[in-house]
Amino acid sequence: MRQGRQIFSQDCVCTSPGDSEAATSAFTAYALALLRLHLEAAEAALTSPPRPAEAVAETEAAHARYCEQQLRNDKTRRVLAHALGDSFADDYLRMMFPF
Repeated sequence: MRQGRQIFSQDCVCTSPGDSEAATSAFTAYALALLRLHLEAAEAALTSPPRPAEAVAETEAAHARYCEQQLRNDKTRRVLAHALGDSFADDYLRMMFPF
């Protein structure tokens, strides 16, 4: 994962079964924070007025551009392949960026 430090933010937390208890605790705290954020966003989405169709289309277009660029980013694929293997890297990228 050391190579990933060049790509991922300083807030990225990675752990594996052999890591220390502190690393596992950091990952758990991070995962719970993401879950809280997701639940807050879902609640806000349910109580907010609907977004105009143009804004939705703009967001979808931006997401598609991001996905296309990530699929073209060989550095991202190489880091994943180095850490997890070629087959997993390809499957993961197709699943994460389905465009």
